[in-house]
Amino acid sequence: MSKKNRFLTNQLAFVLALTVLIMAALGALMYISMDRRINRITESNIANEAAAAASYYSENLRGEMLTLEHIGAILANEDTVGEDESLQKATVIIENVFNANPSIILGIMDGEKKPVYSEAVDPSDYQELLDSFRGNSGVSYMKTGALLFSYSVLRGDNVRYVLYYICSSTYIKRKHDLSMIKKLGSISLMTKDGDVIIPFSNVEKGDESFFASKSVNNVFNNLRRGHNLESVVVEKISTTKGDMFFYSAEVKNTPFVLAGAIDKSTAIGVLYLIPITVMSVYVIFVLIVLILSVFLIVASVKVRESDELREAKLIAEDASKAKGLFLANMSHEIRTPINAILGMDEMIIRQTGDKKLLQYAHSIKSSANSLLGLVNDILDFSAIEAGKLKLKNEPYNLSTLLMDISTLIKTRAESKNLEFKIDINKNVPDRLIGDVTRLKQVIINLLTNAVKYTIEGFVYLIIDYEKINDEEIKLKVSVKDSGIGMKPEDIQRLFHAFERFDENRNRTIEGTGLGMTIVKQLLDAMGGTIDVKSVYGEGSEFSFEVNQKVENWKQIDDYEITAEKAAIKQENYRPSFYAPDARILSVDDMEINLRVVNGLLEQTGVKIDSVLSGEKALELIKENRYDIMLIDHRMPVMDGMQLLERIRSMTDNENHGCVCIALTANVTEGMREKYITAGFNDYMEKPVKGNLLEEMLLKYIPKDKLLDESEREKSMQTAEADLGEEAKEEAEQGIPEAVKNELQRLQDEGLLDWTNAVEFAGSEELYLDTVLFFRDSIDEKADEIESLYFAENIQDFTTKVHALKSSARLVGLTELSEMARLLEEAGKNEDMNYIRDNTWEVLSKYRSYKDVLEKIKRE
Repeated sequence: MSKKNRFLTNQLAFVLALTVLIMAALGALMYISMDRRINRITESNIANEAAAAASYYSENLRGEMLTLEHIGAILANEDTVGEDESLQKATVIIENVFNANPSIILGIMDGEKKPVYSEAVDPSDYQELLDSFRGNSGVSYMKTGALLFSYSVLRGDNVRYVLYYICSSTYIKRKHDLSMIKKLGSISLMTKDGDVIIPFSNVEKGDESFFASKSVNNVFNNLRRGHNLESVVVEKISTTKGDMFFYSAEVKNTPFVLAGAIDKSTAIGVLYLIPITVMSVYVIFVLIVLILSVFLIVASVKVRESDELREAKLIAEDASKAKGLFLANMSHEIRTPINAILGMDEMIIRQTGDKKLLQYAHSIKSSANSLLGLVNDILDFSAIEAGKLKLKNEPYNLSTLLMDISTLIKTRAESKNLEFKIDINKNVPDRLIGDVTRLKQVIINLLTNAVKYTIEGFVYLIIDYEKINDEEIKLKVSVKDSGIGMKPEDIQRLFHAFERFDENRNRTIEGTGLGMTIVKQLLDAMGGTIDVKSVYGEGSEFSFEVNQKVENWKQIDDYEITAEKAAIKQENYRPSFYAPDARILSVDDMEINLRVVNGLLEQTGVKIDSVLSGEKALELIKENRYDIMLIDHRMPVMDGMQLLERIRSMTDNENHGCVCIALTANVTEGMREKYITAGFNDYMEKPVKGNLLEEMLLKYIPKDKLLDESEREKSMQTAEADLGEEAKEEAEQGIPEAVKNELQRLQDEGLLDWTNAVEFAGSEELYLDTVLFFRDSIDEKADEIESLYFAENIQDFTTKVHALKSSARLVGLTELSEMARLLEEAGKNEDMNYIRDNTWEVLSKYRSYKDVLEKIKRE
């Protein structure tokens, strides 16, 4: 940035900072003003509540006096009924009303202060009682803690009788309980002199000492002094318990006050939302202003960029494009010889019968295919830098991986007279699930480096594992060598791209410096970690750990023998069982999926009934007895879950307890448990693979329907004879060479991954059938999805897109399958914006494959 731009930017930044400070100050003033206003409103509300409570309590105390007034009225009537009779009536009322309550001392004295009823008391001991002999009636507090109610009965200007009763504070608290007053927090009854008549009610446990403290008493003393001007006084005080509102309200016609305290948050109530809401809006407004200001500053800087800076940017972009073009051309040039290698290797596999040579040929094929799949990511380093690595999650044999690695590295090691050895824990499970291509690349890179930098001695590959749970292991891989080693400071630079170290010592060793960088990025993508130990001049050890799921816990044992068996089994397919008497119902709304299942199980002899809907399935279930049902989850009208529920509810049908296996492309975590909980016996991912499907069915087909080896051979020979020579030739001919070349061309152009898709179909012939069916149904299926979209039938739209995702993956159209998956997720989430923005693109891509696959024909 030029000095001029820097100066202008600093000026704008200063203005922005000043503006933010001013707005922050305004916000603080606004908040303080609102807080004061809310406090005033709250004080007014508390004053009103306290006044109402004091009035209510005054009426309660007035009720006590009414009893004395009633008795006094009877005594005042003695001129009419006689003194004795009036005293007798008064005595009866006293005994009936007060019933010798031990909490009350009640008595009647005449004008001479002599007792007429109850015990004699000395009026001189009670100042309030003396006041009643002067003609004053009322209630007063006694220092003993009791309350004195007294009433004067006058005859003319003279006091004829004085009625009184003394009641304990316990009686008052019980009869005139304060705990019923809920809206005023902790409340008590006091005298105007500060004596507590009824202790604080509604007090939380542990707060008694707080209300008995000197500081709280001082607050109430100050409030009582405020009664000189007002009958109710409220004040907000900061205490150890936070801000609280203290109040005091006079109880009319008594020397008492109601006094108490309530915490600020309770008193304010929902009013606290007002400042929060206002300040939130204000903060959002300030943030918007700040963001816009920053944006304007950045935009102004961009606008003022110099011509030199823009030219430098263009040069950098041109350089980046040149690098991408160079790497793309290199990728193309490398793919050409790889395809030639694969073609020649295929000829070796077809023409040789030597097992050792076949093993080498399979290793060549595996390595070349791996290289072909990785060449874009390895050579286009910009793609790796951009984080565009895509990991697969597919089953693989660890033994086959090690054989491929051994074949590739052993020759290099032996050419330098190095000892190469693979040391493996024989208890490691052989059948794992992960990205075998990436894993192989990491191990080969480490081993290649080890061989490259080792002059004499050894290179060891060590494989171990740690069981995580019943479905997953931590695969531990270590590469150890007796090479030149590294200095500690060089280890820090080991994973930097295009960087080499100790150039003088390693000047004869070829390399770009990319290998370890790719290893680090691949392990990061797989969630693995790499550890480096090295002693300069003595050797190095590179080790990493990655989590891999386990498909089968069968141990690897001798990996060479295990790999050879796997290769032979792969080339010479034989069904794992033969059960011509077994009967299976296959339910899927996509005919292409039904045809694949039929093709995969053709050689097992199993009888298969295929239907395209849950309704058709129910019809067949009523007519036939099945051993197993393969049920797709996502189907229109009646999905797999609903079909299963109908089947299980048909208790009078012999199929209601039939083995039901869910087939679904939903492979998210926890789906298997979901299907088992719903009532399915098992669960398989789609697209299904032949060997996995056979393993699944073998678990559930009744044992009495499985033929032994001799019966199998005899039955299979009979079945083959029934096919006829023409049908047999058609079944064995595979994909015509011209069609295969066309498929390979599409694969080379990145349009179709047919070599991996063949595994889902079970054979090349069945794959060709699948592709042709997929192509011929494109118009119909695309129109159906489009109609559902326009009708806004999102539920069935999502189901059909789900089917497209599965069928596209089945034929090797990975990109289309991924686009359909994203559209399906949008349908599940009812994300109409995404559906509107992407449906046309997906359908256009789908329909374009009709032309792409046009040249694929059965000859």
